[in-house]
Amino acid sequence: MNKTKKIINSLAALSEEITVRDVKEVTQEDGCIRLDVYVDHIVHTRSCPHCGSKKCKKQGKKPSYAWHIPQGKRRPTRIIYRRQRFLCKTCGSTYLEEITWIYEDGHLTSELAGCIITDLHSIMTKNDIARINGVSVYFVDYILDKVKPPIPSHLPAVICLDETFSQVEEELDDKTAWIRFVTNLSDGETGELLDILPFRNKHQLIRYFNDNFSYEERSKVKHLCCDGADYYMDLAGKCFPCADVCLDNFHITKRLHKGFFHVRTKQQENLLSKSKEKNDRYFKEAYDLKRLSHKFVTSAYNHDFYWGDKCDEYSARLKHHLAACPELKDAYAMLQYYYEIFHNICDYETKISDLNTWISIFGKSTSEPIAATVKSITDRLDYIHNAWKKGYSNAVCEGNNNVIQTLKDLSFGIHNFDYFRTRSLLIVGSPGVARELEKKHADDHDCHSFFFDDFPSLEEYTLAYDWTDPDKDFSKEGDRSS
Repeated sequence: MNKTKKIINSLAALSEEITVRDVKEVTQEDGCIRLDVYVDHIVHTRSCPHCGSKKCKKQGKKPSYAWHIPQGKRRPTRIIYRRQRFLCKTCGSTYLEEITWIYEDGHLTSELAGCIITDLHSIMTKNDIARINGVSVYFVDYILDKVKPPIPSHLPAVICLDETFSQVEEELDDKTAWIRFVTNLSDGETGELLDILPFRNKHQLIRYFNDNFSYEERSKVKHLCCDGADYYMDLAGKCFPCADVCLDNFHITKRLHKGFFHVRTKQQENLLSKSKEKNDRYFKEAYDLKRLSHKFVTSAYNHDFYWGDKCDEYSARLKHHLAACPELKDAYAMLQYYYEIFHNICDYETKISDLNTWISIFGKSTSEPIAATVKSITDRLDYIHNAWKKGYSNAVCEGNNNVIQTLKDLSFGIHNFDYFRTRSLLIVGSPGVARELEKKHADDHDCHSFFFDDFPSLEEYTLAYDWTDPDKDFSKEGDRSS
């Protein structure tokens, strides 16, 4: 009998203190079938919670129930039991027995609460979690209130900061405030999400770090990885006295793309202005230039990998547009030469020297978008040097933002900030899902592109676009065959 009991309890994920007496199927109002499991359990006496006396006697039992893990074709399951009531002989008060397999004196078993907590660590909505576990959304909210993560007590050596679009609301002084952007605070070494802050204002960020962390704790931070936002980079001097700012390469590349797209849009508008009717030569060239917008920003190292059999076709179309617009050719060369500098596996001094050459060449451009792009990078050159020297980036924040946005998309938006923060920290921030970073170097596959054949080396490149000399001959192109 004891062996049979253990088998039944093991299959049903029940505590060893429980003995199943009967199981009934009950049809609910919504038409679903529910299992009611009637059980007996071992009664544990305890001292009176009012006076602490152990002198007590039994005084009847209180019928109770608790939801359990769905059994048999995922049907909702209730454990129906009788809870012992005691009468204290010392103070005369009554109290109920303490049951170990009930979660926090609620209507949930500890096994079901554990399943809900496990599902909260996954990218699932509250409704899906409630449906899978056979309970209402109320019980999921009840568990969320119990596992709400606190503010972190320590800071890592490498901190990553980035903003993410939230559109959530927070209760502030009896009024509701909408928050468009929140700040993602992550550990740059482990990828663990440390906290979600309901602001991105510089003064609020300074107050958060200074009020919650001591000077000694803030001094442990050695590197601060962020994008080019001034309100993040100013934190190094205000909050982290020993930290170096590392500007993420992703945002540098994003700034280069913005400058290139500005030149492409300008050339596209020039072609459309020459077009007199739809589907003429200029209109088709403008339309083709727009279709190739993302092909232009593809690194030359990845042409074969991404374009495949259409590599020759795309290369010919790109070369046609580059030959027709010298400004577009300079913008393309600016982008591809930076890719080459970043992908080259060489020592730190060589990469910095190549970057200075890149700045000296394209910083002289008379094209306003190109000059503005180079200037924005020159202003943050020290931060770029720190990122290249130490090898840190803001990739962990971008990855965490992707997981958070996926949760929002599945939930069709999240309006409550507390729920947004708790779910984000449970999914990305727990040590069990902390990820080890993989440093990505240049691709190992063979690289072939017209860029390496038709463009000279960086030191030999001369600007093709010049406002001061409109009659310049642009037909000559360097040879870079390898």
